[in-house]
Formats: sequence, structure tokens, C-alpha cells
Amino acid sequence: MLQHLDTIIAFAVVMLGVSLLITVLTQMVTSLFGLRGTNLKDGVALLLATVHPEYERHAYDIARRVLEHPMISHSNFKREGSVLKWFRRRWRLASAVRVEELIGALEKLSAGAPAPAAHAAPATLTTEQAMAAIAAAARATAGPEVTALAEQVRALVAGVPTPAGGAAGAAPVTVQLDKIAERIPASAETALRGLKSWFNSAMDRTAQRFTLHARLWTVVLSILFVFVAHFDALRVLKQISSDAELRAKLVGLTDTMTEKADKILAPKDERPAGGAPTAPAPADIDAVKQLKGQADEIKKQLGDAGIQLVPVPYPGLCPALAELPGMLAAAALLSLGAPFWFNVLKNLSNLRPLLATRQEKEQAQKRAT
Repeated sequence: MLQHLDTIIAFAVVMLGVSLLITVLTQMVTSLFGLRGTNLKDGVALLLATVHPEYERHAYDIARRVLEHPMISHSNFKREGSVLKWFRRRWRLASAVRVEELIGALEKLSAGAPAPAAHAAPATLTTEQAMAAIAAAARATAGPEVTALAEQVRALVAGVPTPAGGAAGAAPVTVQLDKIAERIPASAETALRGLKSWFNSAMDRTAQRFTLHARLWTVVLSILFVFVAHFDALRVLKQISSDAELRAKLVGLTDTMTEKADKILAPKDERPAGGAPTAPAPADIDAVKQLKGQADEIKKQLGDAGIQLVPVPYPGLCPALAELPGMLAAAALLSLGAPFWFNVLKNLSNLRPLLATRQEKEQAQKRAT
């Protein structure tokens, strides 16, 4: 029984290692193409166009200029240049932004813009004037309900007579003030409008779109890797089950591979609304170099254990008919993603000590009888 479990654990180690390679490739693609920044730009543009449809024609230009602002973008590329211009513009986009940063950037970028003429149509405003109008509207967060309640409190306080009997004479007024004060937070929560009320929803949708794009890249890269490397899951499983030394080496890699997965799968460049940012990952070519180093390390660890990802001699791009079932199975299993195999490996490694203890007890009972 323990041998069968070790075979499954060893196979999960291989699948996690290869899945991490796919994850690294996916992260390299997202860094090279600046997918975080471009998805955020689309999300901010959609937010602006939704809240202020009158400035829709400026939305994408405003979003780009905000996310390229030096106080928001962490990219090292400040000049476009003529070489790799398309990539550089994507790398310059910030990958996270807070609502306060968004409003502040709008105010900075629109500073010095001439005030629009009275009753000017929104379509006639420049981009800077549109930024100023959006920022001014976002700062005015108090809704009519909050304003009305505040006026009631002011009127009530102004009309309070000087109590003849001391503090006891003001008790009814105090009760009324308490009731009004209790209503203000609930009204204020529903009265927020504009950028601040839609910001979190827009960022949630943006994160979902980025996750979907990354997931699609994971599936595509898994299929490409399997067919280019001739990675046959059935062949690997057979090799593990028939080679005790290989199986032991792979089981010994469990802790190393899970630690590597912790580092690679840890959230990067996430900035919760209103919270402190975590350590950002570089959004330029340095990120690709760092990820390549991680991929080489994983490949070396699997190679040292005896798993050869690419067959030697290389058989060419066209797979043999006998390899197709194992390669299709490998593509399907790798498409599940590294988090899936990470959780599987952790659960199996937690189960192994229990099963080993049980097997030792059974063997001891057999020897005693």
C-alpha cells in the first residue's frame, strides 16, 4: 500500500514540477505582454466610461496617462524610444492602483488646465478638462440623504434652548440626536457615488479578466509544452512505478517542490483597495530573467532525480501514434494548473506518515503471531 502511495506522490511531484514550469512560462508571457497593466487600463477606462459616459471618448487616454504616471507606475522604462515601442508602452503601465491614487493622479495631470466655458458641452472639453471634472465629481462623495441629515442635525442643535433644569432638560434633544446619528452611517454607505462607489466592483472584474487570460495561456502553453517536449504522462507513471530508486528520489523532492511552489504561486503585485501594497514584481524584462532562473532550477531538480522532460535524441515535432494517449492525458492534467497539483501533493504528503505508521503496526503484529 505504501509503495502505491509513493508512486502517486512521485507522480504528483513530477506533475507539480512541470506545472510550475508552465506557470513560470505563463508569468513570463504576462510580463512580456504587460497583461496586468493592459487589463487594468481597460478596467479603469471602463470605470470612467461607466461613471461619466459624457467623457467616454477620453476614457482610454485618461486611463493610459494615469497608469503611466511616475507616482503610480513602477516600471523602469520612462522613455518610449523606437525599439520595442509596443512592449515598452505596455511595461510602463501600472499593474495596481488605489482609488485615492486614481483621483490624485487625475488632479495632478489636470493641474493648470483652463476652466471650461460656462455651459460648455462635455464633448468640447479637452482631456485635461475632463480629468478635472471627473476628479471634482469624485471628491464630492456626500449624497443628498447625508446632506439632509446633516442639515437636520444643525437645525436641531441651533434650536436647542438653554436648559433651565440643567442637563436633564436636554434629554429629549439628546435622544433625537442619537437616532439621527445612527441613521447617518447607513445613509452615507448607500449615498456614495461616482468613482468611489464603482471602483471596487470595477477592480474585481478586472482581476477576473486577468485571471481568465492567464488561465487561457496556461492551457495553451500546457498543450504546446506536451507536444513539443513529447511529455507522456503514462510513460512517466510507468517509469516511476517500475523504478524504486527513482520513486524514492522523487518522494524526497516533496518538500523542496512545495517550497518552490510557495514562492512561485505566492500573490504578486496585488494591492487591495485602501491597503498597503505587497512587494511588487518588476514589470519589465528583469521579471522575465528572474522567472527563467526559476524554470532552470526546477528543470535541474527533476533532471537530477532522473526525470528527462525532453527525450534524447529528440524525435522531432511529429509525435508517434503510441505516444498520443499519454500526451493527451498529460495536456489535460497540466491544464489543471500548479495550484491543483500543489494541494494534491500536500494532502498526499500529510497522508504518508499515517499510512507508514499503520503499515509498521500491521507488520509488527504479523511478526508477533
